[in-house]
Amino acid sequence: MSPAPGRRSEQAPEHVGEVSLLPALPKAWPEGSVSGLRARGNIKVNIGWKDGKLISATLQSPQARVITVRYGDKTRTVKLPERIPAFVSF
Repeated sequence: MSPAPGRRSEQAPEHVGEVSLLPALPKAWPEGSVSGLRARGNIKVNIGWKDGKLISATLQSPQARVITVRYGDKTRTVKLPERIPAFVSF
């Protein structure tokens, strides 16, 4: 039996989709960091990079959900708890 329409999100975390990290970093920015970016689903993204490569990534969601995080050709399925930052490593 499937859940009643409109009640599914109460039973399982929301699936937002995919967040890509550093998909097109300019060569002029070999190192740096940024915080407070917003991805689809109001997910807060903080990232840092050195020598053009990702060195840190933290994501935070206003509600619990499961997302796919992509960096280059690698992906991770990440469970984001409600309002708690989650560190993602590659």
